[in-house]
Amino acid sequence: DEVTQQNAALVEESAAAAESLDAQAHALTDIVSRFKTGVDVRRAQPAKPRTTITSQPAAARGSAKPSRAALKRPPARPELAAAKPPVPMPKSDDDGQWESF
Repeated sequence: DEVTQQNAALVEESAAAAESLDAQAHALTDIVSRFKTGVDVRRAQPAKPRTTITSQPAAARGSAKPSRAALKRPPARPELAAAKPPVPMPKSDDDGQWESF
């Protein structure tokens, strides 16, 4: 009985938090909508959940393991390999001494 009451209290807290979050999201949307980027931007649609329905059991489908040729990685991009050397930090006149404030 006590556990049921605790569970009910947690559900009420979660519902209140969800309502608060929804109100904050709407307020943020209103605030951000005042900014203009010069581009006609439409509101993003929520992604639809992906559902996969299989008609055959896993054993009947065969191996789902990709071939070794499909697992090969593409060659490294040359622009990443020839990165610029780091810029040295300028020397300071403090001789490595810390100053207390």
